[in-house]
Amino acid sequence: MMTPSQTVMRGWQLLQAGQLAAADEMVRPLLAPMNDELVPLVGAIRLQQSRFSEAAPLFERARALNPREVRFAFLHGTALAGMNRFAEAVPAFQAAIKLAPNIADPYLALGQAQRKLRQLDEAQDTYRK
Repeated sequence: MMTPSQTVMRGWQLLQAGQLAAADEMVRPLLAPMNDELVPLVGAIRLQQSRFSEAAPLFERARALNPREVRFAFLHGTALAGMNRFAEAVPAFQAAIKLAPNIADPYLALGQAQRKLRQLDEAQDTYRK
């Protein structure tokens, strides 16, 4: 029998291998009550499943647990954008940029969200960075 930490590690491996159903099945027994260590993994599984409304609050919680983790801010914005909640996604992407200004993906996502909001000048400035 695996410890919760081993289950989380194996869940990440399955997710990275594209085995979403297996990852989901592996973590399901640990979800009630959800261990803080599982929050980002379950969020990532839900995001890959396009279950954005379930992923967004998980990444919001992950950000509260670890506010300096750029991935959590970026993935929170990605989940919000997946629900067409672009105005809420913008601050999440901006937070990711502030945490890691040398990573390109948050800039691209921010520019796309700004475009969807018809903030074309801001989007153009974002794409130039």
